[in-house]
Amino acid sequence: MRMEFPGNRITDYTFAADRSWMLTNGLGGYASLTLGGGNVSKYHCLLSAAMSAPCDRYVLCSNIHEHVKLGNANVSLATFDANGMSGQGNQYLKSFVMEAYPKYTYQIDDVTITKEITMLYGANATAVRYTITTGYKPVELSLFPLLNYRDHHRVSCQGDLDFDVWQWPGVVNVEYKGETEYLRRIHIAYTDGDFVENSEPDYFRGMFYRQDANRCCDAWEDHFIPGKFVLKVAAQTSKTVQFIVFTEQGANFDIIKQVKRDRQPDYFAQETKRRDELYRKCAIDHDRARTLCARSDDFMVKDANGSHYIMAGYPWYGFRGRDAAIAVMGMLVSTGRLEEAREILIRLCDYVKDGMLVDSVHCGGKSLEYDSADSALWLFEAVFEYYVASGDKELVCQMRPVLESIIAAYQHGINDGKGVYVAMNSLGLIETSPAMTWMDAKPEGKAIVPREGCAVEINGLWYNALRIMEKLCPLWGDKVARRYDMQAILTRDSFRKYFVYEGGICDCVTFYRTFDGRMEPHVDLSVRCNQLIAIGLSFSPCDIDTMKRCVRRMGSLMCTPVGIRTLSPDDSHYTGVCGGAQQARDYAAYNGNSWMWLQGFYLRLLYRLGMYSKEQVLTMLLPAFREYEQNCIGHGGEMYQGDFPHASAGAWAHAISDAEILRTLATVCENHREVHHGRRKK
Repeated sequence: MRMEFPGNRITDYTFAADRSWMLTNGLGGYASLTLGGGNVSKYHCLLSAAMSAPCDRYVLCSNIHEHVKLGNANVSLATFDANGMSGQGNQYLKSFVMEAYPKYTYQIDDVTITKEITMLYGANATAVRYTITTGYKPVELSLFPLLNYRDHHRVSCQGDLDFDVWQWPGVVNVEYKGETEYLRRIHIAYTDGDFVENSEPDYFRGMFYRQDANRCCDAWEDHFIPGKFVLKVAAQTSKTVQFIVFTEQGANFDIIKQVKRDRQPDYFAQETKRRDELYRKCAIDHDRARTLCARSDDFMVKDANGSHYIMAGYPWYGFRGRDAAIAVMGMLVSTGRLEEAREILIRLCDYVKDGMLVDSVHCGGKSLEYDSADSALWLFEAVFEYYVASGDKELVCQMRPVLESIIAAYQHGINDGKGVYVAMNSLGLIETSPAMTWMDAKPEGKAIVPREGCAVEINGLWYNALRIMEKLCPLWGDKVARRYDMQAILTRDSFRKYFVYEGGICDCVTFYRTFDGRMEPHVDLSVRCNQLIAIGLSFSPCDIDTMKRCVRRMGSLMCTPVGIRTLSPDDSHYTGVCGGAQQARDYAAYNGNSWMWLQGFYLRLLYRLGMYSKEQVLTMLLPAFREYEQNCIGHGGEMYQGDFPHASAGAWAHAISDAEILRTLATVCENHREVHHGRRKK
């Protein structure tokens, strides 16, 4: 689990700024800074609190800037860009180590300062621990907290930063005076030193976020400085001080009682123990899998009622039904965390409405979006994977009404009159309105990739769902499973007739009704990644030869070291570089960017079809493993640019990217090779 970066690397400002670490608190909140200790995005912060778990993240503390007085010398350890100047505190870094939490080690002459950061699990709180070891001169360490109170998608200007400041013994209280529906106070508890309050309001003005500027987003921000903490350390001694920045909002325990000055718990030891337990409990016999299992817990969230969620990604995604249904298979089922997988599946059932699984949840569950045709169908794959791993007949029977309601809704048709349309046609194929697949970006209301009609992965998922229902019927005593078999045969035959051609599998088929009632197909032959999903599920509508032909084509055109492209480079619409404004980035996302989670489907198919050995698959995963030491330490990114060098282009940490790598490791680390309709057999 240990990743170390020596000082000769992280003293390079660009190298350090391009790499971040991330911690989470089990509520949906997070902390993240660069390896140099700075902020290059508005999402970098010491505390982004989930004010209404798992939603509504607010940045409360952006950073703490350190100044060291050593004799007559004054040294700043702060790293930042601002108003034409920059803080180069990273030049004093001796090393950066990431294990259960990040640790910075600074060296100034004969003085060593370590800075460790962790989040308190179950609370919107971040602990920062400094250890100062002096040489022949005394040291004075001054700490300046940079505070905000804003939605994490926005930035603050000085006019937004209206606070009152007062003290309790060992605790500084900063109260936001603006409009909010949440608790207003930010607390900073400290174990040593003195706090000196500013006589007049003070601000850090004009911090520049280079990463946001590259995305054409707001890239300048001001921060409130309530005062400074001063710690004096005598010569040839060592002293440790711990700070807790927190809000009581959303905490699962009485945090005020825990952070008393004279008896703060060792939160760092607690976090190390928690991560080590996750590492040891991983059911996959592979060191990388155990490490990833421990880190992927960052996506697990529990709300105030004890309900479990899987967050889709950090820093900007929340709870999404599709992502949770996919991630539960790799993160929990494959790693042996079956009890938690069971809770997630039950929770997902609560979000099924009129045959559809929620796509996105916003505002603490007050705003729900039901506009995805594939989300509900992923639930069948997740339930089946869970049952195969656990043999939990009780859960399968409990979920029967939900699964049957989804099948019935898709057969009878779903039409909300507002653009959401999903229905099975007379050929047994599922048709949808535009932008209802996972390629659903609609900047300015216009779909980037409409894919109206019968999308290949939607119908692969539909066939898979029918076959799973056929297999599960005996468990709940249903003796007429034949109806699902007959429906599946119709879907399979239509799929092979309209989607499969000599060159492979097409991406989408749109049927037009002629005046005499016939259905004329218009076939989209764009080479996209979606066919991998259609043939990589538990049951595939394609025969083995078609599957192999498809996989070979994906390998020759679509495969990059860190994922599978969304569109062939031979296509005139291919966009291999992602950047600029939102619309340009959305266009590249689905017309060229490579997605890490799809690589899992590709590699598992290679293995299950007997085309690659275990060793070959593990070799193919090496670039992905290296990526876990690049953009966001310990996590796979959402997507990468289609062109070399395949720079990161999406969320820093993506749940289904980590989950699909885990799922692939679980597959190849078992002796499962026999193939039946794309499904491995024991």
